[in-house]
Amino acid sequence: MKKSNKKIILFFTTYILLMVSMIAAVSLIDYKPSKSPVEIPNTTFKQELEKHEKKVEARQEEKKNRWNITNEMVLIAVSIGALLDVIIVYIWVKRENRKMDAKEKSSKKRWRDSKIFWNIVAMGVIQPRENKYVINWFNMIGAGILLHFFLYFFLSES
Repeated sequence: MKKSNKKIILFFTTYILLMVSMIAAVSLIDYKPSKSPVEIPNTTFKQELEKHEKKVEARQEEKKNRWNITNEMVLIAVSIGALLDVIIVYIWVKRENRKMDAKEKSSKKRWRDSKIFWNIVAMGVIQPRENKYVINWFNMIGAGILLHFFLYFFLSES
């Protein structure tokens, strides 16, 4: 494999891992595993009552110290992630445009040259035109508004 192909593979692997981690973080925010151990106490009622009171106090202390994630914080985090996604793709496109200017266009058809690829990877924000990659501002603004509308709609249900 060429050195540039390895870099491209590394870039897209990192990009996919970033997207998967963002999706997993948003979808697993409220995950609370339930524990139900069955124990048979060998102690007196007073001892069990004291243990229970200590547990209740510890839970109250934990609730005071717990960092609660609000819907607004989730919306801000996803917005920052979406902006970083566009910035990363834009930087990569700038690099690709410089490489295309430096050498002649090869006759070899690459999978990155198709519009379908750019509609999936960059949500239609970056499009190939006249042997260059350009930003489609209409798609960028539309995708941003649509994503934030869906986030607001899903997070404001509760």
